[in-house]
Amino acid sequence: MELHWELYPQYYSTQTLLSELEDPFYDHLDDVPNKDIIDVGCGQRSLILKYAPLGSRCTAIDVNKEQLNALKNRLESLSVDAAQRVDLISGVFPIVRPGRVDHGLAIISDIFHFMDESEQREALDVVKRFLSPRALLYIKAHSTKHIASSGIDSRIKRCLSMPGMQELADTSGFDCLRIEEVDERRTANDESFIRAWRRRVMEETDGSPSQVEEEIEDYLALGPLITTWGLFRNRS
Repeated sequence: MELHWELYPQYYSTQTLLSELEDPFYDHLDDVPNKDIIDVGCGQRSLILKYAPLGSRCTAIDVNKEQLNALKNRLESLSVDAAQRVDLISGVFPIVRPGRVDHGLAIISDIFHFMDESEQREALDVVKRFLSPRALLYIKAHSTKHIASSGIDSRIKRCLSMPGMQELADTSGFDCLRIEEVDERRTANDESFIRAWRRRVMEETDGSPSQVEEEIEDYLALGPLITTWGLFRNRS
């Protein structure tokens, strides 16, 4: 995926990401203890890009140091002060732990389907320790209706239905505010990016079918995402 991330900033500027980011917390911010975010598996297209420039103190956790560096660079392009308000933590969650225990908002999204059920429960139990009472938690994972649930990608351990996600959060001490299943179609910009990515891979590999397949085709085989997402409130 090296070429993928090399091309990524050319098609997804920070302003583009900000315009595309949906904010599941927006309608509930009047009833949270604070707007400080912990984002587990944050990558570089995190809601931290929106909240840090507004004054929120944030914790960004990702196993990929390059993604954390990319997030830092994007934050610095918005505001040096915003970048200084974000703690960047590299490592595998829940082994790595943030230093603060009073976040008002939490996100576990793009890594959740890479966990099996016991790992998902552990992740919720651990993240709960770093949240204020009545804090909001946003979870997103591949849906059981998505092709990824068929085992096409061996890294994906557990996709979630809406009832499955609700049961998981409920037994971990979170009340459900909203839960949805969404068909996330690729945008025109996504398609342009994929075409450019394919061209670069062809150039770099002299068109070797096996290498092109390894780099891109498995990714494309997953097709448009069908995701399950939920917004929950910490009971304690």
